[in-house]
Amino acid sequence: MKPLDRRVIPIVNYDSFWVDPEIAGKYMDPVCYVEDNYYLKVSCCTTNGFIRIKLSRGLDKRRITLRVVHNYPEATKAL
Repeated sequence: MKPLDRRVIPIVNYDSFWVDPEIAGKYMDPVCYVEDNYYLKVSCCTTNGFIRIKLSRGLDKRRITLRVVHNYPEATKAL
């Protein structure tokens, strides 16, 4: 694999995602780094309402305006 030399526009699927609550805050730091350095814009989706809430709160604390939506079609519209 080699670098693309450009930013990408991904849809990140968080279905079946789990992170230990004790490190959830630390997980958000590399997420923010990847978004800042490699994404032009990004959309996230998960069918799990609890994960949507937790991710949204973590992003809000870091003043990231990313919306975590319910499914793939909504994620594509968010781009």
